[in-house]
Amino acid sequence: MSGQPGNIPASRIEPVAAWPVRLLESPVPWVLLPLLAVAAVVWQAKIHDMVYPPENVTVFLHDGFGIQPGDKVRTRGIAVGEVVSVALDHQEGGPGDRVRLGLRLEKGALHLRRADSIFWIERPAVGVGQLRGIDALAGGVYVAVEPGNGSGAPFESRFVGRDTPPAQEARSPDGLQVVLESPDRAGLEPGSPVRFRGFTVGHVMEVALAGDAGTVDSRLYIQPRYKKLIRDNTQFWSTSGVNASAKLFDFSSWKIGKLDLGADTLSTIVAGGVSFSTPSSPGREAGPNHRFKLASAQDTEKKRDEWLAWRPNIDTGGGPAPAAEAATLPKPVRVTVAWQERGVLGGIFGRTGHHRDWLALMPEPGLLVGAAEMFDSPSPRALDARLAVGKEDHPHGELKVVRAGGVATCSLKGEAPGAWAGMPVAGDPSDCLILLGKDDAPEPVLLAERIKPAEDGWEVDAATPLPPDANGAPVVARKDGRLVGFLVITGNRGRIALPGKASNR
Repeated sequence: MSGQPGNIPASRIEPVAAWPVRLLESPVPWVLLPLLAVAAVVWQAKIHDMVYPPENVTVFLHDGFGIQPGDKVRTRGIAVGEVVSVALDHQEGGPGDRVRLGLRLEKGALHLRRADSIFWIERPAVGVGQLRGIDALAGGVYVAVEPGNGSGAPFESRFVGRDTPPAQEARSPDGLQVVLESPDRAGLEPGSPVRFRGFTVGHVMEVALAGDAGTVDSRLYIQPRYKKLIRDNTQFWSTSGVNASAKLFDFSSWKIGKLDLGADTLSTIVAGGVSFSTPSSPGREAGPNHRFKLASAQDTEKKRDEWLAWRPNIDTGGGPAPAAEAATLPKPVRVTVAWQERGVLGGIFGRTGHHRDWLALMPEPGLLVGAAEMFDSPSPRALDARLAVGKEDHPHGELKVVRAGGVATCSLKGEAPGAWAGMPVAGDPSDCLILLGKDDAPEPVLLAERIKPAEDGWEVDAATPLPPDANGAPVVARKDGRLVGFLVITGNRGRIALPGKASNR
């Protein structure tokens, strides 16, 4: 049976849109999208605050100096954060309320939280020789921070800030810090200069009451080059303020009187200052935190000129001398020449004993090298003269000596001494070191301008103080450690005995 197909409708397959497309075509997402964006921002801020809290440093100060939330935190002139909160912090049982600052440091400035960092409020300050905080005039006060020195210091979140900024002079860890004790602050402020002969060699780091409130302690910083000047017998005095003296009439010159005003420099009138001097016979080098007493105003007025007349003759390191380091310098030995002399009236009243101490070199056992004068007869009336080195004692007149100008070699073994390869060679005067062989003190220096050629060697300027135990001391060139000669002290005169043509005694 055959038949024609009927009018049956043809099937149609229509594509169905994916659900993201259907969602976008719906009006609902456009209403939710702003809400989702706000939620994302809030969530991000929440996570940021959990990882990086808005307040990550707390600083306590005695005074807020007008600081407000929103003010900047700066280091080296660069903004690194801001003040988040300012409030009073009451200390139960403490000295009273203090100011509590909450700071927010930027992520790249978190290293400023080292324990040795210093925080303070920077504000305008004007003084003679000092002008700081000028940017605070236009932009207002701000919190300043000085980064700590050591990368090994632990991180902290709570700091006790300073009321005054630290001294701006760079401080080397090789410098010296000492404490100056006085009955009052004597006009000293942080940053006040510390001077030696009018030259600034350090500064005052801080001034505060002592722990028992009995004195004022000022901490001083001395630059590395000048720290050798500070000895345990160094004298400090205040140079703050102005000294005045007046004469109504000077009868010695028949002139109407005058008014004298004195101050080291104008800056000391405002900033204060302290000076020091070290005796001509300096003591041991002062160590860290050594305590000194500040001279009273009365002592300063009476003794200041005396202190300034001291000449300690201490090497301040005007230039390195690699070959003249202590480890390479020869160490002298002590020599004593002793003798007797007849008393008055031909010795009826007995004899008198005498001695003279020397320094010399012993480059090898039994060989003594020193000033030729050490081997001369100590006196025209000398009897039984003997030369002692350590425990050895030798008849002075029986020594075998070979002279070379002002320098001589001597064999303590009773035989003629041979040539010594280390015999000094004379040259032009130059900066020298006097070798005393003391382990606890640096070698004194003789500058070239203090020495001039003479007929019997190099003459030392009479105004140059010489150590009393330096007679016969070897003298070496400061630049290379080369032996130059031997120092001979006679009365108040000092000269350096130089080598010359060799001759037997």
